[in-house]
Amino acid sequence: MRCLIFAEDYLPNIGGIASHVHKLALSLQRTGNDVHVMTVRKLPRGRNLRVCRSREIERDGLPITEIPVIYSPRNILLPFQKQFIFAKQARNYIKNNKVDVFHWHNIYFDPDVARKVNGTTGMVFTNHSSQFLAAATQGDAERSHLFHTLNYAHQIIAPSEQLLESTFDLGYPRNRGSYIPNGVDTDQFSPNENVRQTTRRQLNIQPHETVILCARRIVEKCGIVYFAKALRRLQNVQNLVVLLTGFSGRLTWRDHEYESLVLEELEHLPSGIRVVKLGHVPSDDMPSYYRAADFCVLPSLVEATSIAGLESMASGVPLIGTNVGGIPAIIQNDFDGLLVSAKDPHALEQAIRVMIDAPEKRRAMGDRAREAAISRFSWDIISRKTAEIYERASEEFKKSGPVKV
Repeated sequence: MRCLIFAEDYLPNIGGIASHVHKLALSLQRTGNDVHVMTVRKLPRGRNLRVCRSREIERDGLPITEIPVIYSPRNILLPFQKQFIFAKQARNYIKNNKVDVFHWHNIYFDPDVARKVNGTTGMVFTNHSSQFLAAATQGDAERSHLFHTLNYAHQIIAPSEQLLESTFDLGYPRNRGSYIPNGVDTDQFSPNENVRQTTRRQLNIQPHETVILCARRIVEKCGIVYFAKALRRLQNVQNLVVLLTGFSGRLTWRDHEYESLVLEELEHLPSGIRVVKLGHVPSDDMPSYYRAADFCVLPSLVEATSIAGLESMASGVPLIGTNVGGIPAIIQNDFDGLLVSAKDPHALEQAIRVMIDAPEKRRAMGDRAREAAISRFSWDIISRKTAEIYERASEEFKKSGPVKV
């Protein structure tokens, strides 16, 4: 199977979609598929146009085409670049390499390219975005726009049942949609006692201290303020260290107010709790922090199949997650983790106390979480299911041609 994966959000970006696309592509390649990735070349403003050219690179043995976005005030040239530069290169690659499937991932950037590619090969879209869920409730005009954005796909993949049902609710045919959860690299994210002890020493964490990791961006949908409120309720807890990612000073103006709310809550924590702000952590550095943790917290308000949650589980670290989106699909409550209601600091506080007060139970949950990650969410399993969708989309294109929109 020859596939061209297009993703505006790709490495070296930090985040779930970028990591997902790279790991999926590598796993597909490892299982015998011919995979090529096409993405945006990141360039600073003001670069001379002569150096703003596409380039061919490799990352972990994966062939990648990087196409630059030429800077223009307010991105006024971006729609033309997507349709006449990105799409042209994609179409040429599909034609010259007899590609079976074009697979795109971003609900906002990639569809303009997909629209121009439609009619050349089988089309697959993965609907990652929790923002899609909010947009799907914004009235008929927005729902119609979303439907026409994704209706170029012969097949749609959603990493949570909620995202899949929202896609069907727009009118997308049920026989063309499938639920496939996100995957996790169970070799990269795995228990390692030596790394655990080294990382804890680097962070000045003492052997008797309990460590919580919250690997989330400081934005409203991630629910960090409710986590902070839960921590404030732990008045009699001692020797607790909280590792927080996401504080870097590079937030958009829309998120600064929310960050201020979180910081205000954190300023009033009990004396027995110490917070370590890690900033934005590159994906390759995250395994060390998971290994240093005793348990993780995922206080999301909306979520697909959380990649951070899967990374925690694969690392043998039990997870407290909110009962939203795709999180209940990865956590078996009171077996390999704990589920709580969203926006409920009291429930989250109680779950944190369970993890702190019952270390043997916590470690048993972590062992079972690791087993679940290997048996249900490893990339070998996810890529095999994805390849089956590719086969289906390719056959549909050969049989009926492009999707009529």
